[in-house]
Parts: sequence; structure tokens; C-alpha cells
Amino acid sequence: MGARATARRTGRVLNRRAILAAGGGLVAAACSGGMRSAAAQPSIFYGPVDGQLVHPPAGVVLPGTVRYVVALSEADYVIRTTFHNPYAAINSGVFNPTFTAPDAYRQWSYGFDFRLSPSRGGAVYVDSLTYHWAVVIFTPDAAMFKGRRPLRLWQGGVPGLRIGEGETNDLQLVVSGPIGQLTVNGEDIAALNLSDLLQPGDVAVATGYTSSGVFGLAPGATGYEGFTITPALPPTPFGQRAPSYLYGPVNGGIRQTKQGSNMNSTSQSGEGFITGARMRDGIINARFYNPYDAAEQPWDYGFWFRSNSTPTSGPSGYYTLAIRSDGTYVLAFARAVSRAYIAREVQRGPVALQTGAGEGNDVEVRVDGPGGMLSVNGYEIATLDLHDLTDEGDVFVLTAMSVPPQRGTVTRYENLTVAALPPP
Repeated sequence: MGARATARRTGRVLNRRAILAAGGGLVAAACSGGMRSAAAQPSIFYGPVDGQLVHPPAGVVLPGTVRYVVALSEADYVIRTTFHNPYAAINSGVFNPTFTAPDAYRQWSYGFDFRLSPSRGGAVYVDSLTYHWAVVIFTPDAAMFKGRRPLRLWQGGVPGLRIGEGETNDLQLVVSGPIGQLTVNGEDIAALNLSDLLQPGDVAVATGYTSSGVFGLAPGATGYEGFTITPALPPTPFGQRAPSYLYGPVNGGIRQTKQGSNMNSTSQSGEGFITGARMRDGIINARFYNPYDAAEQPWDYGFWFRSNSTPTSGPSGYYTLAIRSDGTYVLAFARAVSRAYIAREVQRGPVALQTGAGEGNDVEVRVDGPGGMLSVNGYEIATLDLHDLTDEGDVFVLTAMSVPPQRGTVTRYENLTVAALPPP
């Protein structure tokens, strides 16, 4: 695991064709004669193959992805390829009026479908717009590609994603029983819980996961090189997940895309991502690395939790816990009022931190009913008052919650996990 994919074309290209898959395309198309028999080739199921996924013409918006499908009867395998970016991405996340649709949000996303069957399937991809990766488990009635809620969705940051025209990104996915492991450009990114998707199924290389919406893909083609499917390897120690983990462990980072203040006196904001884990009571922890010295520029990082727009009791809202470069922590609660969230500070206190550029701090938040505990660098810092919202909710990882964002700033993290507390 973690090695850079080095497979290259060997001889002629085998049976490649781009498949335009509507509505998530859970019915996989076999590649005639393309799959290599495991009996004849015990070390490889398919490939290596090079090819292109040709985008639709300008103005054509697909309801699904453009993909090339390989029929398999296996459940466990390793998928690898090197993707070639079709064009330079505009990744600020802001509409650019100097372009016309579909180039106004000039972006791309590409990756793999796996364990595809008529009943359900999975997808893993990277997204140039947000420097994120995502893993989705979906059913025909809940396919994200039709705009419906997926069965499962996890996300994280890939701040080192290469987004220039002609640049490449190496993706590898290990699928082994209930465990998955994602590697991007040689770095282990995420351990995945695949217990909801265990059946054998097909594999596809695909593009257009997130750019098939209103504007569609820009004209062009996404190239792939050394597309191979080999028998599964045991996940590395990084990929082994504790049974209680709802999410992770995950490595990566948050790249800020905004500039200047996005704060005001009544609302909480920030830059980051939703993990996909939902919890009422649990433990969130990660090691964060400071993007620069606290004397140069203020920074913060931390978590949103119990984020819920449809609570079963009490107000709609969420908590934020920010660790700040000035040596303080801030817990805030935001509640929904007239279609807006109004935030108030719940508590604040001192915390001993490493504040130098590149230095790290271990942050753990324990959430348990109406209370909680903040620990930093192995020391319990403060009990937390969480009585305003005790419902289950989403967990986010964020920066720039209480300080202005700085475009291009990267805050890295390691071993990010969300774990459920056992019942009392």
C-alpha cells in the first residue's frame, strides 16, 4: 500500500469504450472479451489498459457519469489508475462570469465505481472544485447521481490534488471484505467502512461525478493510464478500523478557497467538509498541523457536531469547537431562527498549544448527552456544556470558524476519526 501506481500499457489496448451511463448507471455493461480470467492470470483480473472518457458536447448535461465498465464476479480487489486532467480547474467554488456555461464552474471529478450490481453499488472519486475526495454507497432509489440522498457518504480533503491541465493523479482503492483503503498520489488517505456493500460486483473508471449538474462537464476528455484490477491485498495497519469507528482514520487537509472575513457578530461560518458520520454521543479526534506561525497570522481549526436541521427534540442547530492560535478554545452554539442560524458563545478558556508553523496539536472532543470534555495534547482542558442540543447530527471538520480565511492556506490533519460511544 502507499506505492505509486506504475502500471503502463503492455501491448495493444484491450477492449475499451466510454459508456454514457444515465441516472447513476447501476446496470453495468460488460467489456466484451476484456476481462482476464483469474484462472489464466492469477495475479491480475484486468488490465493494464489506457483510454479516454470523452465528455459530451457543449450544452449537453448528462444525468449520470461517463464511464468504462469491467464485468467482474469478484468482491475483493485492488483498483489502480493514473488519471490525466482534461483541463485546468477553476476551484474557488465561486461562479466565474468571464466564462460561459459549461465553463463557468470549470471543474472535473473522476474515480472508480466498485461492487456494482443491480441492487446497489459504490463510488470513490476526487473533485477539483473543493480538493475533496468522497466515497458513496448508493441504491437505485437513492443514487447521488440523480440528486437523491445516498445510502452512505463520506468525504475528506486532498489538499495536494493536482488540478492543472495535463497533470495527473494516481488513485488506488483496496476493497477487502468490510474494509476499504483509499490512496491518492502515494499517500494513504482514508480507511473505509464497506460493511453495507459486501456483494461481488463490477468495476468502472468514470468521470463527471460532481460536474454533471446544471452546467455539466466542459468539452474535452479525461484520460486514464494503467487501469488495472488485481486480487485484493490485506489493508495496511492504517486501513484497519476499530469496530466503533463511524469515520476514519483519515489523513488529509483543508485548503481554504475564500479570502478575507466571512464572519459576523451573529453567525458561525468556516471552511472544511462534512465527514458523513452522524452521532449523538461519541468521540471526535484528530492531530492538526498549524498552517503557519501564530505570530504571522491567526488560525483556528476544530469541529462542528450535532449539526441537525431536523431535530427530533429541541431547536435546530449545531455546536462548533474552535482551537485558536491565540491560545484559547471557543465553544459556540448556533440555532435556527427565521431561516438563519444565530450563534452565541457558550464558553471560552485557555489552552496550551504548539503554535509554530507546521507544529501539531492533538484535539479530542468527547460528546455525551448534555455534557462533554475537551482534551488537547493528552490533557483534559474543560468540561463542555452541551445541554442546548442533544440530538444526533452531522460531524464537520473546519477551519476559519473564528478568524478570516486566507485563500490557499492548507491545514493538514492526521488520524481523523469519529467513534461512537458504547451504550451506558
